[in-house]
Amino acid sequence: MAQKFELDPKKPSEEQIRKTEYMINKNSVFIHYHYKEGQIFRKPTKIDRNDLLNQGKMGEKGDVMDNEQSKQLQFFAKIKDYEQKCFTSIKANEDKAYTERG
Repeated sequence: MAQKFELDPKKPSEEQIRKTEYMINKNSVFIHYHYKEGQIFRKPTKIDRNDLLNQGKMGEKGDVMDNEQSKQLQFFAKIKDYEQKCFTSIKANEDKAYTERG
């Protein structure tokens, strides 16, 4: 499943997510960012989906995290939230289509 995002002109384009692709069968998530001025290609960032699913366990043990680890944890939480919202939206549309068919 995939999800697309609009470009916010108030923020730097290269820091904004353009599209997320959830390859559930391959346990991968690809993050595509918007292009900055003059850029014609940007390799997507690949995340192991297991890392997203386990991200909640990273902070449970009371471990002290540095700023980078905290940022990564927040980023993973955001991507995981996007995935859940995408799935919920797809499911709702499927249910609506099913009820419309009778």
